[in-house]
Amino acid sequence: EASKELEKKGFSPNIIDVWNLKPFDNNMVDKIAKKVNAIITVEEHSIIGGLGSAVAERLCEIGYKGRFKRIGVNDTFCESGDPKDLLEKYGLTAKHIVDQAEKMV
Repeated sequence: EASKELEKKGFSPNIIDVWNLKPFDNNMVDKIAKKVNAIITVEEHSIIGGLGSAVAERLCEIGYKGRFKRIGVNDTFCESGDPKDLLEKYGLTAKHIVDQAEKMV
């Protein structure tokens, strides 16, 4: 949903579905980093020790000069509840993702 909205606004998002972190695909990050000047990771759990952290580490290792943003749950214990309500509470809605992307340019 966020990707479609970003396309309407003139962005060209690349969506990469990372389903495991071990072993982490450094080559994937390297290829993306060479093509873009901004990277956002989105995960529906803690940003600490997750995909965003792994990508951030790799970007530092290769000297990435672009902008980088992790979107996910900050360092807090999460509640349970209606998925839509939780996405809103933790800033994981498509609107929030689009807003964050727009702030990066």
